Amino acid sequence: MSRPQYHYASGQELPAIQINWAQRDTDGGTSALALSTSYSSPTVVVKLRDTGDTLLTKSADITLADTYPNLVISWTAADMTSIRAAIVTALGAVSDNGDVCSLTITARRTADSLDAVFSPKDLPTIEILP
Repeated sequence: MSRPQYHYASGQELPAIQINWAQRDTDGGTSALALSTSYSSPTVVVKLRDTGDTLLTKSADITLADTYPNLVISWTAADMTSIRAAIVTALGAVSDNGDVCSLTITARRTADSLDAVFSPKDLPTIEILP
């Protein structure tokens, strides 16, 4: 498994996660998926990597664009408080070494209301530190 890409400690400023969501072009290359004009209702599901427990489902503070980075996830202090509380419920406490969470990201295609799922080789991950 890959190492966490983002680390969040208690009381820390919460930097946004910027994602380049690509699509295959007809010539075999890739380009930015036009998220702001073709998609809506982005959702991020935060799951505890070790157990698969869902810690948070987030649909606010997610920005869609048509150029890279075309998806930006902004975190609030309330998001992190909710994630920490869910970790305590699932595990009894936040681990001294931190707990790794994976992010499943979806967006609804406006043309047919089907959900697209961001599916890179490794899902984006965050580590919640004590």
